[in-house]
Amino acid sequence: VNSVWFWGNGPRPDVPTIEAQVYADDAIGRALATASGSTVCALDDSPPGLIGEQSETVIVDERLLRPSLYAESELWRAARDTLETRWIIPALAALRGRNIDELRIVGGNGEAWSLRRSHLWRYWRR
Repeated sequence: VNSVWFWGNGPRPDVPTIEAQVYADDAIGRALATASGSTVCALDDSPPGLIGEQSETVIVDERLLRPSLYAESELWRAARDTLETRWIIPALAALRGRNIDELRIVGGNGEAWSLRRSHLWRYWRR
């Protein structure tokens, strides 16, 4: 079997409503956000500094996935740099500026990292 064909009509499952601004180019991420009642925008439509204007901001960025699967180091570095300048640096600035309470990053493998404003004071532990 080299493919799976989904067919038929069934009841749409209940999806909890979430007040969030979702930035995604991925079809599944956009569909889930739409089903939950969230506002959906394209990744590249997001102006830096927008983080913190909604109660929740969710970013679904899969640009690192393909280069990491196929060992394309140059493309991976370019995607990482885009992610860093477009999202990570503004998110850290929003955290320092008290615009957001927590920055949570969830990797494609399910690992998650959380950073709160109080964690920024832990520089003395380095």
